[in-house]
Amino acid sequence: MKLYKYTIYKQDGTIEVLPVSKEKDFKELYKILGCDMPESIPPAYYPEGFGDVIVYGDEEGRFKESNHRNPHFKVLKGNVLIGEPREWDIVGDVIKQEEVKS
Repeated sequence: MKLYKYTIYKQDGTIEVLPVSKEKDFKELYKILGCDMPESIPPAYYPEGFGDVIVYGDEEGRFKESNHRNPHFKVLKGNVLIGEPREWDIVGDVIKQEEVKS
């Protein structure tokens, strides 16, 4: 059975490492993130050294007034010339899933 390490990167700047466990299903991710719909975060936002992982955040996180930019992740610059917003960021808490290698 594969085992996974889960790390929560909180928007307040703190990090919480959960005990190694079997893969968590979406119901568990909902509870941890306090959301209704988790989404996969693209690797372009990951800080250096994250490696081969999956990061989940709240698909609707931007609509929650209590959420703000997560300081653990990169802020991407949009292309103003074609009408993209000036910045793309990650808001709210996110959880990183990485397989534990034997």
